[in-house]
Amino acid sequence: LVNGDKVLNSLRLYGGDVDQNNAIGLSDASTVGSDWGSTLNPESNINYDGIVNIQDLALVGGNYGLTSADAYGWWFILP
Repeated sequence: LVNGDKVLNSLRLYGGDVDQNNAIGLSDASTVGSDWGSTLNPESNINYDGIVNIQDLALVGGNYGLTSADAYGWWFILP
C-alpha cells in the first residue's frame, strides 16, 4: 500500500485472542469452548459468522501460543 511517501508492509491479522491479553492461550480456548453454540459473546465468535463453533476453535488452535510481539513484531513502516 502506498500512502504519500510511506510504504506499508502487508499485515495478516491473527484471530483467537478472545480475552484480549495479547496472547492466544488456554483461557481463549476455554472461553470458546464455554461459549460453544452461543450467539451472545462476540469475542468468542472469532470469525464473525454469528455463532461460536468449530471454525472459531480452529482459529484459536491454529494460532495457539502466538503473542502480539511474535505475530506482529516484524511489521514496520519502511522509509
